[in-house]
Amino acid sequence: MTDTLGNGIAVVSDVSLGFGSPQVQSMARSLVTHFRAPAMIYEPDSSGRPPVTLEGEGIHVRRITTDFSPYSSSGRIQYVRRTAECLNQERPAIVVIFCTFALPVLARLNYRPRTVIYSLISYKTTWCLLNFWLGVILLAGIGASALVQMCRTRLTRILLVALLGVGVLHLALQSWTLSQYLAADLRNPYVYAQTSAHVRELVQRVEAISQVAPEGHETVVKVIAPESYWPLPWYLRQFQHVGWYEELPADPFAPIILASAKLGAALDDKSDKRYIMTGYYELRPKVFLELYVERGLWEKFVATLPRDVD
Repeated sequence: MTDTLGNGIAVVSDVSLGFGSPQVQSMARSLVTHFRAPAMIYEPDSSGRPPVTLEGEGIHVRRITTDFSPYSSSGRIQYVRRTAECLNQERPAIVVIFCTFALPVLARLNYRPRTVIYSLISYKTTWCLLNFWLGVILLAGIGASALVQMCRTRLTRILLVALLGVGVLHLALQSWTLSQYLAADLRNPYVYAQTSAHVRELVQRVEAISQVAPEGHETVVKVIAPESYWPLPWYLRQFQHVGWYEELPADPFAPIILASAKLGAALDDKSDKRYIMTGYYELRPKVFLELYVERGLWEKFVATLPRDVD
């Protein structure tokens, strides 16, 4: 690769292109446009995934073959080594690393790129931060020790230790708040696709309805959702007859039905109100489920609820 930007741009991907990581191509296109230099994307050779052609955009793709699966320990070592050999030969001025999977490539380079970019993807930030914090924590400990040794009087050391103690207490409070009080809160940036607290309400309602059903935990339950329905398989593990569907089946009806709001099932209208949509629950951020119950079963459940006293 030759252009005004040294030997161009190298993008080291952690997955084969075209299989759920459009950010790799987007990053490459952005850099090609900005620097007006060609880019080479290095990707692992994932079994059963044909290569994607991006010719004509100033972007080329080189698939790195390995003797083992690139996601096994041996395969990853081979991928890192062979990719580094390519980079050492081409010597690109800019190297982009996606995910910690490809990070060891940098340690095997025998030259210094002009720029190294480590790509942080929003849904991977939680895991990526751990790698940086390990070094930062050790550095903080070394820095704290150095500061204490620099203090010449006992009073200044006591004040410094007290200040460090307040900092540690503040971090502990943040950790407790994020892991306990805001564990399922959208404001928590360290949790990816957290299960909503509403799921417990949904499970409690399904459990309560099953208590008035003749079959109890033998009651048929159908869960219909194109997106992942976890952790419902765990919460509904007491039920013996649960069906899991990614789209509306030919016969979607059962005594208890959980359907994704995205499907627009409208099973109450389709059944002439033989089934009642009794609630709307959030499974994860922006993922909602509708609870449908057979009319007769719902009426039996409602009859067990305490009545308001005037």
